[in-house]
This record gives sequence, structure tokens and C-alpha cells, in this order.
Amino acid sequence: MKNGTTLTCAVCGHSAHWLGEHVTTHGLTVEAYVAAHGPVASDALAVALEVDAPARRHPDLTNIKVEFAGVRPRVNADVPAEACLPLPPAYRVPQYGALSMDIREAAVSLVRGRSMYVWGLPGSGKDALFHAWSALTRTPAMIFQVEPGADVRSWFFTHEFNKEGTYW
Repeated sequence: MKNGTTLTCAVCGHSAHWLGEHVTTHGLTVEAYVAAHGPVASDALAVALEVDAPARRHPDLTNIKVEFAGVRPRVNADVPAEACLPLPPAYRVPQYGALSMDIREAAVSLVRGRSMYVWGLPGSGKDALFHAWSALTRTPAMIFQVEPGADVRSWFFTHEFNKEGTYW
């Protein structure tokens, strides 16, 4: 039942613009109350929500960028996180010293799609750099450890057979 601009609960007489939570105190669902007694939102509330609510738009996922070592690479929003390397726990991009400059140069090379050879002492952050880059920019990646004597041809080529023999 309507009472001015508010609604009155048909069960107990409580008056409000929104009766949705109130009707649950009577053991009714909103759907059951609406079916038996009518609306749970006043006309004034409906008008206020239409006027005051900002129009919602889907975000533009084609131009999302992230800050990484002073570089702002684009995030590949269409790539699932499962295709990327995980972000190392508590990883922070170095901000000072020679290591920060090395990371920045690597980030610039990654943005420009250049090839790199990264080497250094164990534990110096070589893998962590690529893990963080992959996770933060949603760039698909795989890490291969190169050991002395390893046959890396299979990583880049396939071994084929034909009537003349085998070839890569």
C-alpha cells in the first residue's frame, strides 16, 4: 500500500521508501512479498535512483598501462593469468642504484620487443624480473634454464623425418 511517497508494509504497517530488508523480518522473501502485496520500492526511490545514479560504462581494456621501472607498458588484458609467470612474493622493482638502471634498460627492451641476453650471479633477480614483467603486464611467458651441454634446438625447432633422413 502507498502512503504518500513512501510504501507501507502490508504485514505490520512499517513505512519506508524501501521495504526489501524489512519484509525478511516477517519471514518473507522479497519475491513472495511482491507476489502477495505489491512493490517493495517506492516510486520516489525509483525516480531518485534513475536521476542520481551515474551511467556505468564498461572500462576500456585496450589501453591499460602499468608502471614498471619508469616505463609504462601496456597490459594485455585479454591474456589469462594462467598463461603468465607468477609474480614473485613481495617483489619490488629496484628504484635506486645500478640494479635499478639495469632493470629499466631491460624494461625498455621488453617494451620495444628487443632480444636480450641476461646473465648474473645466482639470486640476483634475473628470473624475478621476467616473472614480474609477465605477471604485471599479462605477457605470456615460459622460463627455460640453460645448462652446459643442453640441447636447446628442440625449444625453437621441431625434429622432422623425411625420405632423405632427419632434420630440424
